[in-house]
Amino acid sequence: MSYVPALLATVIVLVRDHDLTAIGLGRGHLKPDSLMLLAMLAAELLIGVYIYRMSWNKAVPNLVYYMFQIAMAEGVVYRGLIQNYLFGLPLPHKAVFLIGAAMFTLSHLPFQLQVRPWDLAFTIQLCITFVSHLLYCWIASERNNLLVPWAIHVAQDFLQVV
Repeated sequence: MSYVPALLATVIVLVRDHDLTAIGLGRGHLKPDSLMLLAMLAAELLIGVYIYRMSWNKAVPNLVYYMFQIAMAEGVVYRGLIQNYLFGLPLPHKAVFLIGAAMFTLSHLPFQLQVRPWDLAFTIQLCITFVSHLLYCWIASERNNLLVPWAIHVAQDFLQVV
């Protein structure tokens, strides 16, 4: 059900702006980024199957899960809706990226605290989450869409779980 916030963000943007640019689906680089997304997803699947020895029956559903339940939902809400509306504030872009990354990282705290104690590994994981979000936002901003960060996010989650 983590796709529900992404659907709500999409509806909000469509009603308010009448296009999907504010959730990170701008027209810039759309065709090459779509091809890059498909190539990266195919590579991730092949790595999972042939290098990590996952069965196709396990790899495909896991890849689809990370694509839609995790990466798309987080991308649309945080790197799309929230980040793009933060850009409307009278702040430098670097400050907006940092605010968005802090919000994204803090959103991971409740779940992480339920599954593990706060230790060095936990702190490192939070730092990785913060830096990853900064990288994804920068790529999305440069490309004017979420497709490449979406594929990288899927790779990070999918191949980490493998």
